[in-house]
Amino acid sequence: MKRAEGSFETLSRHEVPKEFREEHVLMGFRPVNRPLTYYLCTMFTMHNEVVNVWTHIIPFGLMLRVFLMIVKEDQELTKQNLSKDDQDSTSVGTGTTTESPNRTFYLFMCTVLAYLLVSALAHLMHSASKSVHYLAFYCDFATIAFYSFLSAVAFYVYSATPAFFARFNWCYVYVAWTLALSIPYACCFAKFKFTRPYPPEKKLYILGTIGTLYLWNIYPVVDRIANGDLQDNTYHYLHLAAFLSAVFFYSSGWPQKSFPGLCDHFFHGHQIFHVLIAITTYYQVLAIRYDMKNYVNDDSNSDKAKGSGNQRTDCWSEVSSLFAIHALFSLLVIRHFYKKIQKVLAEQKMQ
Repeated sequence: MKRAEGSFETLSRHEVPKEFREEHVLMGFRPVNRPLTYYLCTMFTMHNEVVNVWTHIIPFGLMLRVFLMIVKEDQELTKQNLSKDDQDSTSVGTGTTTESPNRTFYLFMCTVLAYLLVSALAHLMHSASKSVHYLAFYCDFATIAFYSFLSAVAFYVYSATPAFFARFNWCYVYVAWTLALSIPYACCFAKFKFTRPYPPEKKLYILGTIGTLYLWNIYPVVDRIANGDLQDNTYHYLHLAAFLSAVFFYSSGWPQKSFPGLCDHFFHGHQIFHVLIAITTYYQVLAIRYDMKNYVNDDSNSDKAKGSGNQRTDCWSEVSSLFAIHALFSLLVIRHFYKKIQKVLAEQKMQ
């Protein structure tokens, strides 16, 4: 049964194609095959995706503000540093390199903004058509992979102990990169292969690849905790707790499976997942920034790094090259699966 929401209407699950149905959600679906501007306007109307949109739009705005504040702070510190007579000092506040020492962190922040924005757009626009639906979430998977890879790099460069950094000698980053490459392919494959109602295997593809990289991601943090070297950086505990909570709501299907129809617009598990992932990201950024200021540049840690024979750097040349290859690979994966789903949809129309 159609229900008017201002000048926009919403539909029941039986009135939309199966590709757009959500398990345990009964109402609040938007009509398909409308102009893209229609879906942009639904950002300000009530439907069952609007909370998913805003739970990433609002964090996007917050993280953009945080990013701009950090850039401004770094610029002021750089000016202060350049005004000193001692030209041998290296990047106040980061302790990495003398030229643009925060490049790796800035790239990490760009991936944070990218995954939040693309996820919001995916939830906002996916009802435009079946083709747009698949393309939107393929792009969503790719940006999640970018963010996951740069998270690993940021933890390694800014949060790892000197001994950990020296022991892995950048093989840590190459392992993270390899695992990150598996995310867009596995997730796009699962989205293409499985149709609603989704079997458990779909979440295994997604959680398996992203979860494996996450475990590798937090290895430097867990190493710090195990060695009692976390100092006063409680932000690490907070982002770990938020992520584990997010995984529960993503994988369990709760609370909507216990209350079908009651969580159509609010308190759906995926909405709670969005909030918790945004909290995870926020505390992750604060944790890494804290380590940049108070851990990497600590004199005792600098001495340990020198003693290990492997001075800590951001290795921008390696990271930027790997990221470029990762981006190209992801584009090819998206193109491959988009062509495949276009072929399937064309065959369905002919039947």
